[in-house]
Amino acid sequence: MINAPTIGADTIRFIATLTALKKAISKLNLEYENQVSISLINNFKKEIQKASNQVKKKDFDLEVVKISKDKSLLGYMLIKKNHKSITTSKAQKRSKNYKREVIFTGLNQPNKKPHRDHIKASYDVIKSIVKRFTVYSFDLSIDTINDIVISSRTKHILDKLFHNFINHRSNTQIIDSSYYVNNPISLNNPRFDLVRVLLYDKTKKESLKDGKLIKWDDLQNLPDNWKRLELTFEVSNHKLSISLLDEVMESIYNLDFNLFSDSCYDDTLLQKQKDLLELRG
Repeated sequence: MINAPTIGADTIRFIATLTALKKAISKLNLEYENQVSISLINNFKKEIQKASNQVKKKDFDLEVVKISKDKSLLGYMLIKKNHKSITTSKAQKRSKNYKREVIFTGLNQPNKKPHRDHIKASYDVIKSIVKRFTVYSFDLSIDTINDIVISSRTKHILDKLFHNFINHRSNTQIIDSSYYVNNPISLNNPRFDLVRVLLYDKTKKESLKDGKLIKWDDLQNLPDNWKRLELTFEVSNHKLSISLLDEVMESIYNLDFNLFSDSCYDDTLLQKQKDLLELRG
């Protein structure tokens, strides 16, 4: 499944006014989902736990909108009232309810094979939101096969491996089987910046669903030692465009991850995503 490091957009985030967002949802004839998965709730609880004192925990809210019949994250739009949306609202001298963070995630899941009709339905919605709102951040994920162990005992090895991204502003941490570089070295590009590097054990993560081990038959389909590198880029008030992604990709080609034996990336998925989203130059 993974012959060369494969790259694709996995998460796209927007900040939108609640009024404009409601209009967009109504225009697209979308409905809110009442049954939210345990894993989504647990992930949101982790976000709340990390909240700063500037935002009260009771102010957090998560809503889920169904955008296709696919049962993976590809089939949903996540709408969050959180630290980002509240601080953005306050910065514009508005009430804390003025903005929401809109998230599309799970866009790069090579082990899952959604029906093409579900893919089209999901991307038609995402395309509409991309055209209407400016993106504020997105994650590009790179999948590879690597034997490196991610644990507290190997943190010093990982710190050396990612030393090109670490300076006095950075901090690194291990959470479960994930390695984080927060505040990595700046890319010095006025259009975007790299704000987080995350390496995690994708095989372990995919082996659990809602905190429970999935069936052995499904485990058989997972590649051994599957690692995923996620790069989070923040964008300076731009529409998502081909030129923006091309600039980001050029910066990635120039980065030395010390992780991949093959320096050539398979960007087939990313090119397909550009077409599905009908991105402009």
